[in-house]
Amino acid sequence: MNTLAKIVGTWVAAPILGAIFAAIMYQLVVKLLGWAKLHMVRLDAYTRFALILAGAFGAYSLGANNIANVMGVFVSSSSFKDVNVGGLFTLSSVQQLFLMGGIAIAVGVFYSKRVMMTVGTSIMPVTPVGAWVVVMAQSLVLFIFSSISLQQFIVGLGLPPYPLVPVSSSQAVVGAVIGVGLTHGLRGLRQIRWSVLLNIASGWVSTPIISAAICFFFLFFLQNVFQQQVYQEVYYKLSTPVSQRLEQAGIPTGALGDLKDKTVAKAVVFRNGLRQRATFTEEQENFIIASAEIYQTRIDPDKLDELDASYLNPDQLAAIKRLAGRSFLHRWQLQEALARQTEAWRFKEKNTMNKLYNKNLRERLDYVFRIFHVVGD
Repeated sequence: MNTLAKIVGTWVAAPILGAIFAAIMYQLVVKLLGWAKLHMVRLDAYTRFALILAGAFGAYSLGANNIANVMGVFVSSSSFKDVNVGGLFTLSSVQQLFLMGGIAIAVGVFYSKRVMMTVGTSIMPVTPVGAWVVVMAQSLVLFIFSSISLQQFIVGLGLPPYPLVPVSSSQAVVGAVIGVGLTHGLRGLRQIRWSVLLNIASGWVSTPIISAAICFFFLFFLQNVFQQQVYQEVYYKLSTPVSQRLEQAGIPTGALGDLKDKTVAKAVVFRNGLRQRATFTEEQENFIIASAEIYQTRIDPDKLDELDASYLNPDQLAAIKRLAGRSFLHRWQLQEALARQTEAWRFKEKNTMNKLYNKNLRERLDYVFRIFHVVGD
């Protein structure tokens, strides 16, 4: 729910940021052009060149952010193997997903004319200079929510990190168009076709609802007609290692005696079982649930070659290889085993400066978990 809340939050943040960036940039550009006093022919040439650059930056930012919408759900279930291309370079499983998603986005360009015309002409009339500002503002919004380097720079300034999540390009561009209109005051507001804007906004609400309904229908059909597994059940077990970990964390387990070594399906059922037997704080409750989750992993020697050496550093790779052949029932067991091998797998003290480091380390652990996860055992 925390991740979902961040994504939904960007539905509000993206158009607002787009409007703010567009309004500021438009004012600066107008003042700059007024100061430069360019000849109309030269201004036209500069504007055409600037539009090409803005389009390239927009395409780059769109691919960097929206590729997650297209291929992100396949990362944990991809069966692709690394492919060596003519001995020149190797495409990893994730890179192959990127490539397929990039091709799909490029092909989709041929079917986007009506949407493009709606954004470009139906909301409000925009001059070439205004169009450049709109594209740049939209691209900046997408780039901000995609760039790890920019996020690290922000954290380096002592500011809190912002989420790197997929945002809607259409929401950002609509916000940017409105931002340009707001710079003209009441005259600009009167030029905005609010009925078109209302139709677009209604699409922002209806799209996820329709998508959820279609997904539910097809998965229900596959599960009940073709007997396909469409949901991976999660189980929880208060095993002896889990009990020991809880005791070390100062969480009493005496009242949970009848739950020990009992496998329970679903987090809600397990949580209710905890609440019926003892009173825990929310933090303790979450710690127990996370510790007891069954997520079997085995460091299969045959899968070591699948590890991306460009994603994990040499110390992290060496630590994984030293655990070859070992099996783990819970995620935290593998995590602690890796941490005992090298400092490169250890989380740092929780503070603002280390938050981004710990987040990146957690992502790399999730990557290792996915590769060595034992399914159906």
